[in-house]
Amino acid sequence: MNGVHISGFVSIDFERSIHPKSLVPQLKKLDYRLDVDAQKAHKDLNLFLEDLNETLTARIKAIEYLWNYTDWQVFMPTFTGTDRLMHFLWSAYDDKDHKYHNDFLDHFRQIDQVVGDIYSKLAENDALIMLSDHGFERLEKDVYINHLLVSEGFLTFKPNAEPKLVNIDSATKAFALDPARIYINQKGKYPAGSVEAGDKDACLKDLENLFQSLQVDGIKVIKHIYRKQDIYAGPYLQDAGDLVLIAEKGFNLKGATTARELAGKGPFTGKHTYQDAFLLLNSKDIPPSFSDHPSVIDAGKLIKSLVTNS
Repeated sequence: MNGVHISGFVSIDFERSIHPKSLVPQLKKLDYRLDVDAQKAHKDLNLFLEDLNETLTARIKAIEYLWNYTDWQVFMPTFTGTDRLMHFLWSAYDDKDHKYHNDFLDHFRQIDQVVGDIYSKLAENDALIMLSDHGFERLEKDVYINHLLVSEGFLTFKPNAEPKLVNIDSATKAFALDPARIYINQKGKYPAGSVEAGDKDACLKDLENLFQSLQVDGIKVIKHIYRKQDIYAGPYLQDAGDLVLIAEKGFNLKGATTARELAGKGPFTGKHTYQDAFLLLNSKDIPPSFSDHPSVIDAGKLIKSLVTNS
């Protein structure tokens, strides 16, 4: 690879996550972390915020160091601490009197400063792109979709087996994966597949009726139900979830198979949203064909176009 790559939070081993390997000692010297230690938030929010700020400080130092590392064509820093902060302390953002309200805002102020510093270094023909992978809002209830599928007879497990998806039996018609993707257990596609191709549409309609009527505490849970062909395209369409569910405000749809009830509330106070993601572009070379309402796919095409033409 011609350049530098530092993997993110799904990486298992620090040193194996960095290319080239010669950068490992320098990143260790900067106390670089692949991610915030979110487990600390379950024990002590003060410790969590301390780790969050240390992780951000190290990332900013790495950005400053790497900026001068080579003559970049694409330079892409990523901030994941914002996600961790909003999951655990969205309530602090909502409430100006919250103990951690200013800590919440200070984290974003530091990132604003980084963005400003990067912007100040751009040359006339450089493009600045900022984007998020999702938005955020207050979390009221977690809703466990696989629990619903079990209770309605769409999902069953082998006798005496743990309730894991690897243990579903041939009576299963559908199962859910995070985030709120529903898969028909189609014969010939999955090891325990049972739904014939000719019965798939009827099964989808049954599921759509189930999700449309779903309520928790008398409040409608599902805002939109999409079939995969309505929102996806391309050579891997067959691998997408057959249905994609979008929740009403405040509800977080979960795919856990061990939940003992339909809805509950864990330590999170904030949840992902689809409608609040953003894309900001500062460039004089915006392609004429670029959509006024871009999707994440459009954003990828835009970046490729700008790099190709630079």
